[in-house]
Amino acid sequence: MKRIAVLYPIFFAIYPVLSLLAANLSETPITQAIRPLLIYLLFSSGLLWALSKVCKDTQRAAFITFLVVLALFYYQIAMIVARILPGNLGVAQQSWGIFILWAGFLGVLGTPWLWRKIKHHETLALALTVAGIIVVGISLVSIGFFYAERWFFRTTQSSVIHLEGEPQPDIYYIIVDGYAGAEVLQDLYGYDNTPFLEFLRQRGFYVADAARSNYIQTTVSLASSLNLDYVTELPANSSNRGLVWNLIQYSTVRATLEQHGYQTVSLTSGYQYTELRDADLYLSHPDIPEINLFEAALLLTSPARILIDDLNILTGMLPTRRTHQDRILYVFEQLRHIPSVPGPKFVFAHFIAPHPPFVFDRDGQRLGSDEIFLLVDGDRFPGSVEEYLTGYAEQLVYINTLLMETLDAILENSATPPIILLQADHGPGAFTNFQSLADTCIWERTSILSAYYLPGVDTVPLYDSVTPVNSFRIVFDAYFGTDLGLLEDRVYYSTWSRPYDFIDVTELSYQPCELP
Repeated sequence: MKRIAVLYPIFFAIYPVLSLLAANLSETPITQAIRPLLIYLLFSSGLLWALSKVCKDTQRAAFITFLVVLALFYYQIAMIVARILPGNLGVAQQSWGIFILWAGFLGVLGTPWLWRKIKHHETLALALTVAGIIVVGISLVSIGFFYAERWFFRTTQSSVIHLEGEPQPDIYYIIVDGYAGAEVLQDLYGYDNTPFLEFLRQRGFYVADAARSNYIQTTVSLASSLNLDYVTELPANSSNRGLVWNLIQYSTVRATLEQHGYQTVSLTSGYQYTELRDADLYLSHPDIPEINLFEAALLLTSPARILIDDLNILTGMLPTRRTHQDRILYVFEQLRHIPSVPGPKFVFAHFIAPHPPFVFDRDGQRLGSDEIFLLVDGDRFPGSVEEYLTGYAEQLVYINTLLMETLDAILENSATPPIILLQADHGPGAFTNFQSLADTCIWERTSILSAYYLPGVDTVPLYDSVTPVNSFRIVFDAYFGTDLGLLEDRVYYSTWSRPYDFIDVTELSYQPCELP
């Protein structure tokens, strides 16, 4: 036990990484935690070894290492305390001032005088070891349960539908996240989207004017549309958003088309669930910063924040709104060149736009480029409703410009007219509450842009209220000789904490909301 008792600094060093991961498992790939976990582990164990050689006292070395770990990896405690202090304390309201006070406090705890006052060093070490094991254990259990549940309810390789004939034209599935239908844009956002919709119609698209999403959250919506069915087999009481991972990554649409001779082309989205990194061709921006969102969150709770806030150092390495802007522009640019890729292709592109954050105005000017990228919506949006309404409409205008340029390029550069599904996964969220159906405008959240470019077929069962669950059923029946037919168009609400506990809101989705 004596050997174990001096390892508590290492337990406390890795705990911030594990606890942050455990709290964000549904939105964070575990791979993003590997690098910081190794850095924290190597730093704490290396420091412990070096101090043991210097101090000639392993208990003393362990305690000093523990205090250094607190100073560097638990800086957020000092920041939380600083927020509740009166604003006129000056130095305590600055990042560097907070660190000086925090490090000074811990330095006092580490003085030789205070160490000599502690009578039972082994008892202190044992108590800290037990505490370290407990907090690390709790995090590991949470992570373990998450992945165990995901494995237990996994939908391994999705079913494959037999398609007739040779591969047909290229198929583009372009998701514009949170893009509303015309009526909601006009009535709630004060924006007339007629010019863009007329552009689509002039190019041969069928625009479903009364289209609704089947679900109000991206992961469930895409799990449904990519598998041509409703999501019905997942536990309603689960909060594990990762249960739909395989449904999106290895969907029926992807598996079916790949077996039929298509190659999958995936473009980066910045959202882990729609990053199909194992696609035949995966296109990612070459200049995206090395530091991911998880690592950025750790940095912002460490003294590195001094370099970021006060000295403007490291900002170029962080995932900021500029990163998000660059990624959107990169994907639009790459889409224009996809037709030159040889062979039949299933192209999957998910844009987190016009969904927040609002990083462009209507003219394409970049907004708040150096701010940290935050992917939040609905009642989690950090601004006011008015800011949402204005920012959304402004960004949508520019996204329309990019879409028109890109769609024209795809149509012009394709040797054979492609199949294009341009669709939103759900509507916007200015009046969405992810924990309360009563406080959500379902009409807004489920109204979507849905446009189909289906060349070369005369009879296609398209209609104004078609929902995404039927999109690929229509495509497969029209082009590949299947007889899947259509499902009843239904719309479901679920809370953020219970994403699979569905409430049928089909009728409500067509009723304009009475807003405060």
